[in-house]
Amino acid sequence: MQANNRLLLHYLIVILFIFGIYKNCSGKDVLISLEPDKTEAPRFVREIEGVQELLLSNGLQILLIPDHGAANVSINLVYRTGAKQEAYGEKGIAHLLEHVLVMRGSPKHPNLAEEMKKKGLRRIGTTGHDYTSYRSIIPANDDLLNWVLEVEAERMLTFKYHEADLKIALHEVLEEKENTDRDGNILLRRSAFEAMFLWHAYGREPIGNRSDLENLSLEQIQKFWKSYYRPNNATLIVAGNFNQERVLASITALFGLISNIEQTTKEPVTVEPMQEGEREFTIRRRRTVPMMLAAYRTEDVSHPNYAAAPLLAYILGKEEKRLNDTLITTKLIDKQEVKIVNFADSGAIIFELKLEYGKGADLSMAQEKLLNILEKIAEKPITQEELDHAKSYWDDKLRKSKTDIELFSKEISYNAGRGDWRLWFLMRNHIQTITLEKLQSIAKNWFDANNRTVIKLIESDGYSRREPYSKVNLANQLKQLDAANGQVDR
Repeated sequence: MQANNRLLLHYLIVILFIFGIYKNCSGKDVLISLEPDKTEAPRFVREIEGVQELLLSNGLQILLIPDHGAANVSINLVYRTGAKQEAYGEKGIAHLLEHVLVMRGSPKHPNLAEEMKKKGLRRIGTTGHDYTSYRSIIPANDDLLNWVLEVEAERMLTFKYHEADLKIALHEVLEEKENTDRDGNILLRRSAFEAMFLWHAYGREPIGNRSDLENLSLEQIQKFWKSYYRPNNATLIVAGNFNQERVLASITALFGLISNIEQTTKEPVTVEPMQEGEREFTIRRRRTVPMMLAAYRTEDVSHPNYAAAPLLAYILGKEEKRLNDTLITTKLIDKQEVKIVNFADSGAIIFELKLEYGKGADLSMAQEKLLNILEKIAEKPITQEELDHAKSYWDDKLRKSKTDIELFSKEISYNAGRGDWRLWFLMRNHIQTITLEKLQSIAKNWFDANNRTVIKLIESDGYSRREPYSKVNLANQLKQLDAANGQVDR
């Protein structure tokens, strides 16, 4: 115990020295604040199947997932903020902030990318609608683990970046956006979200809007960081082969000093109205593989009914299942895929079809057959055998993911970002307990024409890309108008 106290005291002294001197480029203090007198050991909250939850006094949630047989340690810091919190004129700010932080370094580690390369670390940043995640994967080593925790704590505590950092991050994001804009599958899904969510922020991709991104200032990004990158809006997950006492001492010393500022932003409360009819859009491109998707909104990921989504995805979409028998075996399409979308406030199940190049004429027939399979499911009900196979598949998949510490910790982190890490276990239970009657009822309710969104991508020889209308200088026009009428400024 005395050794642990000495270790904790050592970290407190180091952190007070490190973080007490940083200034931003304008000379203003950018610390959130330090409260050394309020540092306390984390409070144990609960443990479920090897996942331990603890809580620091400043609200930081800690999840420890020990696996002493693992070769690596995965450190994941998740902030419950993403595209959902973005304001108009700032679409893409959460994603741009991620790029500023993920490899740009920090005051103590200005050459972070180079340091990580030398240490053999992998670092992945992910921005979604509901969360932003920073994940590092390292060989099991106490010094490396402490180094990663120090970097994450420093970036939660202080924002010291320059216009040059923003310029590099913006270039990365715009390049990523150009690549995704050329991807037909991403284009279809993006258009589907825009059509399904007319009011909710889920209708806007986290990658952002080009004009918004190009006009974002470093001050705006710092304000967004200050509003959402705080202890009581974050979950820190450490999974793999590590010493639990040492990790908790490090986390307490590094993160326990950070206090929360008063939240000045309001969480979004928009509820997307239900559709009142099918929505269908066509996108035209020159020289493209014809493809389409049909999307249906579902309940959100926490709702027991959402468990039907992965089960139906398997029953309808996996190899030698219903869609393959009708669409691929007959060579009407080249490929099909079913995707499930699990947002905090809503969900969706999406059926994607891809045809061979030059077979765009078959797209309407493929769409008709797909919708017949889905929306006439009452005429060919799901069987108990199909449900049993689907449950067995997902039971095996979830069991295997739980034995893969990196995969399991990533899934836990995403659920923490969507609302609560225990959603993983809740979903598993809902899948195991759903009945055939319930599944059939949910499928009939979801696969309704009034809940349907169809997006098609077709080839058009006459297609030419339209550029945005140019914006005129209204002030100059009005000045000329006044002059023509003999008016002068008064």
